[in-house]
Amino acid sequence: MSLPIWIQRQRAPITLSVCAGLVAASLFFFFSVGTGFNSLTFNVDWLEKPWTLLLYPFAFSGTGGINSLISTLLLLAWMVFTCGTVERDLGTSKYAALLLTMTVLPALLVYAGMRISGGGSGVMGPYFPIAGISVVWAIRYPSFQVNLFGILPLTARIIAILIVAGTFFLYGYGNLLLGVAAILYFILSWAIATNKIPFFLYASAPEAKITKAQKVREEAYLADAARRQHEREETERLRKLFERSGIDDK
Repeated sequence: MSLPIWIQRQRAPITLSVCAGLVAASLFFFFSVGTGFNSLTFNVDWLEKPWTLLLYPFAFSGTGGINSLISTLLLLAWMVFTCGTVERDLGTSKYAALLLTMTVLPALLVYAGMRISGGGSGVMGPYFPIAGISVVWAIRYPSFQVNLFGILPLTARIIAILIVAGTFFLYGYGNLLLGVAAILYFILSWAIATNKIPFFLYASAPEAKITKAQKVREEAYLADAARRQHEREETERLRKLFERSGIDDK
């Protein structure tokens, strides 16, 4: 399957655009040796750098080594799967509003926690928006099973619990108030997933209309797949025929 057809079939333009942005940011910070990284990091001085409230997810460097690279690839795959599912469910407009909220709200809550507690080291990377949307997905599909590392089976419900607990311990180590502030936005994830917000109901978006050109490409792809399958079956049939012929000769 060609890349353009794969992208089209995902029906998640915002998710794929964010993935591309994270890859671009990682490459930029890798080749620039971190130049400008701090200018995107959200911190207590964010009022002097207001753009960081929206752009801190791109203060991200996932190419620092083999472990970092593998983690980044797994993160992108997780985004395409979970965030892409939520985007397809909600539609692009609603998903854009959700992504914006899941980016801004936790940063402001952490800011409040840092101001009150006097601690904390700021916010960087896409963790908060991905975690918030992942919890929405998990609540909507609680019985969906994911094999962690291909070995440990976990349901989406357990994954949601692990995300919330992990966020608390990540930000609350040595500063419980900051940990509490960091997980408050998951209440919104729950409210959205369970349709507790009247003006933002979680309902599947209508299927996008397929244009004639898209239909032709889809039919061509299916025809090509069928042709390849027929060729494989014919090759296998001939192979078995020759094998039997060789046995008969002996």
